[in-house]
Amino acid sequence: MRFPLIFLGLIFIFSPDITLFDFLPDVIGWFFITLGLTPLADIELRAEDAKRLSLRMMLVSAVKLAVSLFTFRFGTSDMLLATFAYGIVEIITVIPFVTNFFTALDYSAMRITPSLNSDKVSGIKWYMYVFFVLKNVLAFLPATVGLFDTETTGNLSADTWFVDFEAAMRVFMVFAFFLSAVISLVSVIYAGQFFVSLIKNKELIGNMTKHRREEVLSKENVMTVKNTSFVLTFFLSAMLFFFDFYIDAIDVLPTFVGFFLVFVAFVFMKRRMNERTTLPAILAFAGFTVSLFSFIYRLYWGGKTNFVLTYTFGSKPLTLPLSIAEAVFTVAVIVMILKWADSFNKKYTKYTLEDNLTLLKIGAVIEAFFGVMLYAFPSLNTTFVFPSIVFGIAYTALTINFFFKLKRQISKDMR
Repeated sequence: MRFPLIFLGLIFIFSPDITLFDFLPDVIGWFFITLGLTPLADIELRAEDAKRLSLRMMLVSAVKLAVSLFTFRFGTSDMLLATFAYGIVEIITVIPFVTNFFTALDYSAMRITPSLNSDKVSGIKWYMYVFFVLKNVLAFLPATVGLFDTETTGNLSADTWFVDFEAAMRVFMVFAFFLSAVISLVSVIYAGQFFVSLIKNKELIGNMTKHRREEVLSKENVMTVKNTSFVLTFFLSAMLFFFDFYIDAIDVLPTFVGFFLVFVAFVFMKRRMNERTTLPAILAFAGFTVSLFSFIYRLYWGGKTNFVLTYTFGSKPLTLPLSIAEAVFTVAVIVMILKWADSFNKKYTKYTLEDNLTLLKIGAVIEAFFGVMLYAFPSLNTTFVFPSIVFGIAYTALTINFFFKLKRQISKDMR
């Protein structure tokens, strides 16, 4: 059981926030938790539900990380909207995650023996509820000054506020940060005690590991469903990040994240499924390297212009080569993941899905073309932004839907 990995992920999530800015990015924490939940999810259905929710939070927190890069430009009203929206999404996702995880842990321990102290499990579960609510309240608190900012609400009477609301928000940020830091430290200590007791419970871990080996790892069909589901989940998650959408100099859904997810999936296929994915993994990693450098390069020039959109970016020496290289890798990687998904379809299902993969591969070329135009020719944004958004949303939805359908079909046919 990977309880140390789950606790490491919680440390990232417990880290204090300044509105949307996170010193230890939540996306890394949710990634560790998702990996850590895998063995428990194999033997308990509620843990599988918790794993799906943690994967969802990994994607949401990745978007949060991208948006946080703009916080230095946000006014009070922008910060109010962004922190409130993220807080609502996190709370409605994390509360069922906490419920499913600790219920699964308690129930599986009770079933496999030795059982855990249910009062301690219930105690930390309720503590986690309170923590995530307080964390989001404190992140939202500084932005509440926007409710009184007359630049946002308008001058509705002769008695208007003579207050520097931007300065007030910064004061509230400092106050909320110190409170959040204290709560985070207490949370790490409290949760640490619980997880250290789990890690030291060798009998429980041994029984869980034995049960997983006998009931899951020894059954070929079960492992096929599990492995293909893992790969397809990473494939469909990657497609979200191949959708190019820029605000000023920032790619809101960074493409390098998509390449990295595909790289992880191909490494997993080589190690766990004995597939020949060395070359695809190298290609995905090369795409990740180019895309990350491209992201940093545009970020650098964006900083030079204080993130005010200027069309001079297109004239920089590496702009066009980087955009073309990234487009080539994007097409190659998307075609590869569609090819492997097609092989899963033919190998592990009774009936081939009717989706036209040739059209999806052609769509990858169009998606990459829009990426070049948006990255290398910002002066043409007024021409390409709207059609790229329409096509990108439609194409991403179609590919993700194909992966979802394939996952369900494999799970059904391999029973």
